[in-house]
Amino acid sequence: MQVDTVVQMIGSGNFKVAEQAWMSAIEGSSCTPDRLAEMMPVLAALVEREQLGMAESLAWATVETMTQKGAADEALAIGKSLALLLNRSANLQKQVAALYREAYADRDSLDALISAAGMDGGRPPRRAIRTMDFCLAIKPGAYLIGRHEAAAARVESIDPTTWEITIHDGKKKRSLDPVTCADEYEPCDAGDFRARVAFDTDAIRILAVKDPAALVECVLKAHGPKIDGAALEQIVTRSVLTHAEWDKWWTKARAAIRRSRHVRLDGRGPYTLEYIPDAGGHGTEFESQFETLHTPAERLAALDAYARDCKARRHDPDRDMLLRLKAAVAQRAAKLAKGGGKVAFLSHLVAGQIGELMGDADADKDAIAMLSSTDDPRGLIRTCDSVGLYRRAFGCLECARSKDWVAVLLDLFPTVPPAACDDIAERLTRADVPAERIESLIATILGDPANCCEAFCWLWDKGSSIPRWNTTPPVTLLTRLLALMADVQRDERPDRNRVRDIQTVVRNALSARKYERFEQCLGQIEMGMAAALRTQIRRLHNLGRAVHEDLQASIRARFPELHAKAAIAVWAKEDVILATERGILRWKADIDDLVNVKMKENAKAIGAAAEKGDLSENSEYKFALEERDLLRARLANLRDQMAAAKVLRPEDVPDDHVSVGSRVKFRNVNQSATFAMTFLGPFEANVEKHVYNYKAPLAQELMGRRVGERVELPMADPPGSYEIVGFEPWDV
Repeated sequence: MQVDTVVQMIGSGNFKVAEQAWMSAIEGSSCTPDRLAEMMPVLAALVEREQLGMAESLAWATVETMTQKGAADEALAIGKSLALLLNRSANLQKQVAALYREAYADRDSLDALISAAGMDGGRPPRRAIRTMDFCLAIKPGAYLIGRHEAAAARVESIDPTTWEITIHDGKKKRSLDPVTCADEYEPCDAGDFRARVAFDTDAIRILAVKDPAALVECVLKAHGPKIDGAALEQIVTRSVLTHAEWDKWWTKARAAIRRSRHVRLDGRGPYTLEYIPDAGGHGTEFESQFETLHTPAERLAALDAYARDCKARRHDPDRDMLLRLKAAVAQRAAKLAKGGGKVAFLSHLVAGQIGELMGDADADKDAIAMLSSTDDPRGLIRTCDSVGLYRRAFGCLECARSKDWVAVLLDLFPTVPPAACDDIAERLTRADVPAERIESLIATILGDPANCCEAFCWLWDKGSSIPRWNTTPPVTLLTRLLALMADVQRDERPDRNRVRDIQTVVRNALSARKYERFEQCLGQIEMGMAAALRTQIRRLHNLGRAVHEDLQASIRARFPELHAKAAIAVWAKEDVILATERGILRWKADIDDLVNVKMKENAKAIGAAAEKGDLSENSEYKFALEERDLLRARLANLRDQMAAAKVLRPEDVPDDHVSVGSRVKFRNVNQSATFAMTFLGPFEANVEKHVYNYKAPLAQELMGRRVGERVELPMADPPGSYEIVGFEPWDV
């Protein structure tokens, strides 16, 4: 029975068939890693329908079967995949820990690592497995790259008993426990561009002079596989060459790149560069390389490179070789079709590319047939994992579904890579799709930037120059883009890979073509908006040091007077919250109470409510989830305020005008009544004691006033007109 069919039956509540199909898959010789990988959607569907007991039992049986076959490495690989899929199975996680012990029996102090990683329990499986794999892959002298920012480090030593890892980041040494080290870094090859820049600067400079194409390959492997010319210039001039050396070097590099089999150079201004793995060869050489490639994306990229190589050499493609390749790809597609049509679709796209090189008019007939017959064309196309596959799939879609291809592309647009957005926009523009449908699509993207991040960045970078796609003001897009980065910075979601992807896509969009779009926005705004942008950017630590500094430098260059104004009045600084030491302690106590008391109580409440079952009708469970969201929002707000907090001391309070920290005395101009107000930070405000938040509108109106000035005080007793008669620092 095909995987897609089993998944559909699970969706309709037929769970027994899932158990039968899974047990059939793990029996005898059919229990192979490839077959189990094809069956994973079945287990995922059971988890989604909350059939966790059945899913855990099937996973346990699978690991036992693989273990009995004696293939420790294969059993461990499958066990890890199953543990990540089930996520909450402590028993399965312990079983995977046992597999680590079997697969790495020759490693010293393995039990200490398993304990430190939390593999035996106490730590989520994704984090525990990442720690295990990271530590088992490194040794002294190995190079590392930051998972959240591309900073290189080198492993200096690993304590054999505690697994404490000492690293050198090019400036200083640090000692990290294995979990923290795996959270912050991932292994990289010694030839990685970022590692070579940090630890072998002279060699990378020599490479730039002697073999510029090899340097570009090195950059693309680390930062690509596809970047534009502006990004390349920024990377190279920051770490290898000076800006004065760039033009002469690029002239030489461009000529060398055109002879390279591994780098594709497209366009003139702007131009893009793309790394093509295993690109070279004619005849049997290319055929041998093609057979070593494992994914459809790699195969399609290799075929593109082969076609370009043929054109450059003025040779016709080897038709006999292409026939053999097409037969092999078609055979694989037929085999994959037994496990699920979606997997076979990508192989049909590759076969179509081969047929096109052969001049076959019906090259894409199999892919077109699948798209014509399926009830889920969107699902088929979403299996693509490269821009080349997406573009080929879009062409097949247009041929296969003349009635609804436009609707399918509109649905796909928010979630495809930016380069694939180019292709969809071109097709929709050519089809003269009504403006209101495009406006609706744009509204969808703007309404959910986190899940539509790639399309959002495309609107910011490319959409602004295309009619009907440029309806949103660039400044609006920019502020929402920065707001997205702020949301991601606060986000505590477990999928850190997605967080990292969002941060990378946004950083690339902001810095594209030497910050061209950002500079255009600065030319369209007033100083007040520039101040707000500056405040947003200052608080974003996930922009990366280079982008963070460059954006602020652009604002300083365009609005030099903004910085002078910011120092005039302390109460007017939007990015600073002044507070006394006592107020900050109170704020820290609030955070501590939230994290260690209220959120823990809420977590227990969620667990207790979930145990009552039937979550769709469980009001206690829904209420507990709502309370969790409110607590998280409160915590994020307090942390934002703390990031902006600055200690206010009595000696900082001026004695000639009202300011933050002033205790001001007023006298009613019509009576002898007096009234006093103290202005402190939001953490200390207490209206009953006449202590007011200095950021409140009325307080802001009083800031800077001097003795003798008259003001209206509606909250005084009695309300009316009052004269300032004196002020002093607040009571310490």
